[in-house]
Amino acid sequence: MDDNLTLSNSGSECEEHPPLFLGFKMILVGVIGTIIAIIGFLENALVFYTFISSKALRNKNLLYITCLSACDIFICFSYVEIMSVQIYAEYFHYFPLFRLWHNYLRVAFAISHIAISTASFLIVAAAFERYLQNGTSRTVIFRFVCCHRGKIVIMAFLFGVLFRGTIYFEIQIYYLEECEGFASMGVKISELARNVYYDGIWRFWTRRIATVFLPFFILLYCNATIVINLQKNNRENTIKMLILYCVFGASIASCKLHNRVKEATRSLIMVVTCYLFSNIIDVFISAWEYLDDASLLQLEEFYSIATDVSSLLTILAASLRFPIYLINDKIILREVRFAICFFYYHLAVCFSILSKRSKRKHHLKGELKQQLNSQNKNNTHNSMDDIMLHKKRNDLGAICISLTGIGRQRSQHSIVSLEMIPSRIAVRIPLTTEEQSSSEVNDNHETILLLSSNPLFNQAEKDSSSIPE
Repeated sequence: MDDNLTLSNSGSECEEHPPLFLGFKMILVGVIGTIIAIIGFLENALVFYTFISSKALRNKNLLYITCLSACDIFICFSYVEIMSVQIYAEYFHYFPLFRLWHNYLRVAFAISHIAISTASFLIVAAAFERYLQNGTSRTVIFRFVCCHRGKIVIMAFLFGVLFRGTIYFEIQIYYLEECEGFASMGVKISELARNVYYDGIWRFWTRRIATVFLPFFILLYCNATIVINLQKNNRENTIKMLILYCVFGASIASCKLHNRVKEATRSLIMVVTCYLFSNIIDVFISAWEYLDDASLLQLEEFYSIATDVSSLLTILAASLRFPIYLINDKIILREVRFAICFFYYHLAVCFSILSKRSKRKHHLKGELKQQLNSQNKNNTHNSMDDIMLHKKRNDLGAICISLTGIGRQRSQHSIVSLEMIPSRIAVRIPLTTEEQSSSEVNDNHETILLLSSNPLFNQAEKDSSSIPE
């Protein structure tokens, strides 16, 4: 997220230009930096929610810290968008992610720098207010600053947009139609940024001084002065509080108020110190660019690693502000615990509702499945009964057809009897005169027609044999 983004040469040759030390950057940026950025994003989101929702913190004049946490959210998110996504696309050689990165790069790059500059101005405003509070001869200015905190926040944001918003026009995405893959697109400096007057007057003398050097040295001075005054006033304030308590019986509330001011001052000192350490490399590189730009460009490997480390320190400082607030302010610690318990309770309730719905859903599915299985069994049993009934009807129909044929051949005679026993079906038909004369047995004055075995009996036997004993 540095000003000096890794740019590709827009030469006519279709050659890929991967970042230097890609394996090392995968560990530094893709793993370590991404983890720190995600942690910082979650921490500052929790802090921002706690500050705007807690009634106990609304009266503590934490407007600067609240807006600073909002800026830190954008800073951490932009780090993943700009730095991590580029490394992932190059390392895994995934072109769709590489193309997506080029599509949103200009907007994300401008937003990240606006957030960084706004955060710097907010820290300067908070440190300057604390500097005026510790001084005894600056009461009028201190009251004026305290009464116009909202306007100061708006001014900090407007200055951030003014000084850093022009970065959107300083980088350009180029496309090479004759090339394919990673060589078909890249990033380069626009013609506006190459202008001598724009580069010299605006980019360095105006923007670098206003957003890098000036906040750094103002915070360095204010921080040192606050630390010295705090150490000097500790003994004096302790003696004064003891005298007031012994002589006039001063309340303990004044002592608590003094302790809160001291805790807030200590917290601000730690925040400013983290900011100073995180911007040392950026200030060093900016000064080197101004003094000897040619020698710095010759050290391409050092320049690439230094910019990555500078960006990593920026999100590290944004992530460390959350534990600084918790260590130095017990009220913030208590309210953050309440916020965490609030989120945990609602998540537990949501999970319990979802689990109950899931169990109910599975139970209904099981009941529906059982009903469908029982219906299928009934349908299968009914269909088997229909088949067997149809088969029985077919067998009886065949018998009737046979009897009808016999009756037609012997139309002069009628069926004497029809015997149905389990093993067979017998039909007795009177013999004709010719048949009686040719019969060898005197008793057989009628013929016996034996058909196949009784189908009803056979089916009953099958059903009885299928039933277990």
